[in-house]
Amino acid sequence: MPIMMMYRNFFVVALALAIATHGAFAKSAGILNRCDDEIPGERCAELLEEGKCAWGFVQEKCAATCGTCGEGGEDGFDGEDTATTEAAPETTVASDSDDSDDAAPPAEQPTEVTECNDANMGRCECADPSDGFTTYTFWLDDVQRCFTVDRPVSRAGEKLPVVLAMRCYAEDKLMGLGMGNTRITEHKVAEQYGYSRFGLSTPEGHWTFGNNGVVNDGNPQPCSEDDSKDISYLKKIFGFIEANSDIFDNEKIYAEGFSQNSMFSAYTAFCFSDKVIGIWQGGSGMAHTGVPPNLPAMQAQCTKSSFDEWGKDCADEDPCEDCQYWPIYPCYNTKRPMVDCIAEYTNDGISVDRQTGESSAEYMYEAQLNEGHDTRLFRFDPPEDETIPGGHQDPKNTAYWQVGCLGITDPCSEACETSFKACVNAGDVSSAENRVDTFADCIAEPYFSQNLDGCTEACAPTYPMLIESETPTTAKFTNFGAGTGEPSDKPSESLCEV
Repeated sequence: MPIMMMYRNFFVVALALAIATHGAFAKSAGILNRCDDEIPGERCAELLEEGKCAWGFVQEKCAATCGTCGEGGEDGFDGEDTATTEAAPETTVASDSDDSDDAAPPAEQPTEVTECNDANMGRCECADPSDGFTTYTFWLDDVQRCFTVDRPVSRAGEKLPVVLAMRCYAEDKLMGLGMGNTRITEHKVAEQYGYSRFGLSTPEGHWTFGNNGVVNDGNPQPCSEDDSKDISYLKKIFGFIEANSDIFDNEKIYAEGFSQNSMFSAYTAFCFSDKVIGIWQGGSGMAHTGVPPNLPAMQAQCTKSSFDEWGKDCADEDPCEDCQYWPIYPCYNTKRPMVDCIAEYTNDGISVDRQTGESSAEYMYEAQLNEGHDTRLFRFDPPEDETIPGGHQDPKNTAYWQVGCLGITDPCSEACETSFKACVNAGDVSSAENRVDTFADCIAEPYFSQNLDGCTEACAPTYPMLIESETPTTAKFTNFGAGTGEPSDKPSESLCEV
């Protein structure tokens, strides 16, 4: 067995023992709060530092440290890195490769996008193309970058839409990207609806946003390569998509992400609004200067360099006098409005201020309305039966919400809508959690197209179908599904145009 695999197995066993021992003691002593760490805090701090808060059982057992508490009040994220709040990837595949970025550089260092192989893989993990997953690598100056493409084998002969899946916390590892595993929901949904997922990430575990985090009316969209090193990364990927237009649909490119990755999805889409037509933003929207909520790295309140020096004290020690927004302002577009589907739970301790209820999701929604975009807002209360905690996570059945709201495929018919709703309500809906599971059973292939009247494999779920999973308490939209692609009239409230 490879040394790294032995280490990982030992780590998992040791952590499981610690969880069982400490958790049992805490519960028996009657001292366990729903936002306590269930294993020693020092170990949770180590796991946070190691980036393991993306692991599901670490999120559960280190809830306070990882910021994955479900309810409001005193629960929530106190750290400085939004990486700790990202939903854990639904995968059980582990790599045998060495995680160390200190390994010797690879023999080959291509400057153009090149398929990953033994000679050039370096710090990247090469996926298995026979399963439909292909990793690509290239070098920008002295930094190796990677991305992995999930192109379902069953769709090999088709020209597919592209969904850019932002996953900075993965640090390019396949497990964190949700790549290399055909059993996970994200892959199954991509196969069912016929699109290709591009897993984008970064060596540092966080994205670099423009202009040191300063966004204002004078510079609403800091999108140059001098502003952010990730702009060069994105340009390489868009160039790759364009160069392979026989298999990728350049007219249907979307970006999606959660938390910091949500912000970067918006940054990418508005910086490349000539290429991206739709966004899914989960658990965040846009920050405003001088008003809550304060984001984990105090974006919009401080510059990036100021936060690096002062931490959360930057707002007192060195507040940003030039900031107005973050990560970008959604200027009016003369070519077409952007479709943006924004979702959050109302008890999200990152996206929503606990005291005032002000919401970064609502800020982005309102700014886009003022700029003539095709924006949609969905806010969910956690259910009364508490089987879904809400908090800092996407709504359940996220991938189906993305397909339906963005209109990646044509919508289902009214006949399908009727039979699907009947299917869900004939199943186990005894709790909110069970309803979510029943929804997933009814919409999954091959059951969906073979047993429900009027339903075809790839028809996109409509809004009345999606709310059979969870019903938002706030739903604001004038259009659902694909955008018109036609320019809208410029609103009088508009501040800028591109």
